[in-house]
Amino acid sequence: MADDDNWSWSGFLFHFRKTQHPFSPLDSSLLKNHRYNGEVHTASRLASRPRRSCRSPHSRTGVIASAVYPLNGMEVMNSTIVKRILISTLPDEVGENLWDHLALPQQRKLRSPAPDASIRSPAFNAAAFTTGSPLDWHTTDSIDPEELKTALARDSGVLLREKEGLLRGARYHLGMLMLYIGVPLDETLVRTYALILLPISRGAITLKSADISDQPAIDHNHYATASDQYRLRTAVPTFAKFMNTSPVVDPFTEEAVPPGLKMIREESSDAEIDERLNAATMTLQHPAGKVTANMGKVVDTEFRVEGVQWLRAIDASARHTSISCPIQAVVYALGE
Repeated sequence: MADDDNWSWSGFLFHFRKTQHPFSPLDSSLLKNHRYNGEVHTASRLASRPRRSCRSPHSRTGVIASAVYPLNGMEVMNSTIVKRILISTLPDEVGENLWDHLALPQQRKLRSPAPDASIRSPAFNAAAFTTGSPLDWHTTDSIDPEELKTALARDSGVLLREKEGLLRGARYHLGMLMLYIGVPLDETLVRTYALILLPISRGAITLKSADISDQPAIDHNHYATASDQYRLRTAVPTFAKFMNTSPVVDPFTEEAVPPGLKMIREESSDAEIDERLNAATMTLQHPAGKVTANMGKVVDTEFRVEGVQWLRAIDASARHTSISCPIQAVVYALGE
């Protein structure tokens, strides 16, 4: 895509290794498989229970999230110098291909709230727990390739290479995750998300005017393709089945359903799922695609902004295609 060997898997792997390893000064054996230089590191955490191993390491230190790589993607879209450049020299395709991971949030009530099961309980009194995503666990699943192929056949306007990419071998299309936080913050609720990975619905961002203070017009256009609809309609009841299977279900009562909405079950119809999705979907705030830092149009393969000396724009919008994981580690590697 970039016509540059540095963007091959072998060229990129080194940068991933620099950003994702759990570094411990007490265990030098980790250095055999993971590398680090300078200020780029994460902090390891000893845990008494398995659930804590998934907590974002950088949430305790804030080093990566705020000091090394400020990942304010929407801020870049809305008010940075990249926008000023685009106002006067807007290349073709910039602002197109916006994608994000669409999800259905749900809440579960704890049957017997434990002291470390949800935020606002006594074990969660450190301020660091509010600076990162309170992730408990995250898992993925695939789908029936023949059903997906049928859905893709109904999608017009989608690049053939994207369709072929979704069908090339076993891929993770569905995401399921749990956060040890609920709303309201009363230590009795946890939140889950069923989401679609590798979406092919595409939105766009356009400028309303040449006035830098004007916010852009953003058309997310989620859930617009038959294949995305099939996969999210599959993810939601699949997660319902998972959450109602022992031992996963044991700590919880039934779903805490918002007023006026129906509970999602394994046997819910497409119409019932769509009704719920229309009322309660959200993104996981992973905006990317050829939007602002469009590689080849706005930046080159080293993220140098075309036509401006000494300026680089490192942003998830350099990723043209969707990925089946959070974009955080990818953007850290882009920064490297």
